[in-house]
Amino acid sequence: EMLRAMKKAGCHTAAFGIETGNMDVMKWMRKGITLDQARKTIRLAKKVGINREAYFIIGHRIDSEKTIGETIEFARELNADLPRFFIFSPYPGSEVYESLPEELKCDYWMQGSAEDLRSSGNTSICEVPAERLNELWHRSHDRAYSQLRYFTENVVPTFLENPLQRGWIRKLTNFIGFGVLRAHRLVYRKKGQSLLN
Repeated sequence: EMLRAMKKAGCHTAAFGIETGNMDVMKWMRKGITLDQARKTIRLAKKVGINREAYFIIGHRIDSEKTIGETIEFARELNADLPRFFIFSPYPGSEVYESLPEELKCDYWMQGSAEDLRSSGNTSICEVPAERLNELWHRSHDRAYSQLRYFTENVVPTFLENPLQRGWIRKLTNFIGFGVLRAHRLVYRKKGQSLLN
């Protein structure tokens, strides 16, 4: 009912902070939601015709390669119109930030302030090394946007609904750029890194 009312009132896009595809990490974050609730909400938003942005974070304090992999695959399963991925960035004053060792607090925050917090950081607060965390951040885009489902279920219906609307162009750009050509690597790559690594 709420989603229908939002659509009727003119809402065309809703952003959902799902954050993870692992229930242990979800509980650690105290999100107060379940993966099944996320699935249902994303499905219902699509049913009423609302574009779905889904936000995911990798590199939580208790994240591992396994839990990050689960988050990436959960994002693929949900197949939102605009899945977005970030590397965990605890802000000063937050409980997680205050729990960090003093030397990491300063270095982490100075690093994060100087660079895009979605990627590129040289610091990790989980067991996954920072360099590998960045690789997984790139992989999250590769996996989310490269599946054929993204094209057939998100790009094509938006085009058929209104070819003059810019939304389908943005989705097509994401499918080609992030999924096929991995264009985000052109933007965030380190100096000397291969464009298609």
